[in-house]
Amino acid sequence: MKKKWLYAVVPAFNEEIDMPLWLESIYGSKWKNIFRKIIIVNDGSTDLTIKKINLYKNKLPLQLISYKKNQGPGYAFRKGLKYVIKIAGKGAVIVTMECDNTSDLKILDKMIKKIKQGADVCVSSYYTTGGGVSNSNWWRSLISKCGNLVIKLGCETKNVKTFSSFYRVYKWEALDELAKDTNGELFIENGFAHVIEILARLDRLKMKLTEEPLFLVNSNRKGKSHMKIIPAILGYFRVIFFFRLYFRSWYIFPRKAL
Repeated sequence: MKKKWLYAVVPAFNEEIDMPLWLESIYGSKWKNIFRKIIIVNDGSTDLTIKKINLYKNKLPLQLISYKKNQGPGYAFRKGLKYVIKIAGKGAVIVTMECDNTSDLKILDKMIKKIKQGADVCVSSYYTTGGGVSNSNWWRSLISKCGNLVIKLGCETKNVKTFSSFYRVYKWEALDELAKDTNGELFIENGFAHVIEILARLDRLKMKLTEEPLFLVNSNRKGKSHMKIIPAILGYFRVIFFFRLYFRSWYIFPRKAL
């Protein structure tokens, strides 16, 4: 794969602890010479996140998008993905991941290979064969498994067993087609539920979805998770509700951008 066609989009909110560890992991890997652009979307951080990012601005091909008010991971990903759709082009590959060190770089080659072999999206999956989760609270694990099952039954999305993972690889053409289908907005949800919505929309567009096993090690995250369980669950059900009620034409975007 040509070096110039690989991009990353990463949201960040108060990640002063994990950010330098993640940036160092990229810098210490082969990927530092492969990424054309690593787009970090600062989602209203109030700590030293930006300062930590700036320490690597001369070491890595970083592009910082920043705004003052925290809007949620879906909002941040939308900002980053809309930007990368504009600056990349046909043949480009876009990686989305978290900067909390839970996105294992060791499987990135395999994920990209599946895109090269014809997939439109590859999701890192801890619920598929070969995947797993460690160091997770039992109640979070239970909620995650139950939520995943409800989402799978509710959205009827095929070939995917893990819906909540941010760590994915997209073909540029798939995102571009999604942008055209949604008047440039990609998805509606601003919170964690956007990860479900984007897969459901891509599935509707007949995109080929696939997965790569990921063993999620929660202890790699040194800072706190910013996911709030109740709002996330409500978001999941909101997506399922609109899917079941409207999705044969679906959650249609008006001609004017939302």
